[in-house]
Amino acid sequence: KFIASMTVMGYRPKAPVPVQDFAKKELRERWASEKNMRVFSFFHPKKPFELVDVFIGEPIPFADAYARRKNVDLESMVLPVISGPDLIKLKKISARPQDLEDIKMIEALQKDGGDQE
Repeated sequence: KFIASMTVMGYRPKAPVPVQDFAKKELRERWASEKNMRVFSFFHPKKPFELVDVFIGEPIPFADAYARRKNVDLESMVLPVISGPDLIKLKKISARPQDLEDIKMIEALQKDGGDQE
């Protein structure tokens, strides 16, 4: 369902692979072991700076992260959002340059009285 949704919205894999490959557990495991891949990124050709990163494994048990989520009211719907500490954990696991910069920003916002969750 996720892959179908991303495709309908116009997103494509950043890696040069067919989008259906993301659904194959054995390929994700090979990408992790051979390429040290942590996330599979989707991009939109009309929104080049917008990426959707999806972990290829489960670095934090989903049930635990979901229990710590924060619900954000957006107009007529409630959007569950990962907690600040869990987001920092995930970004540390990815450890790409942008993730490390994001961690600095999140921590600075938390220090300045921003949301601790």
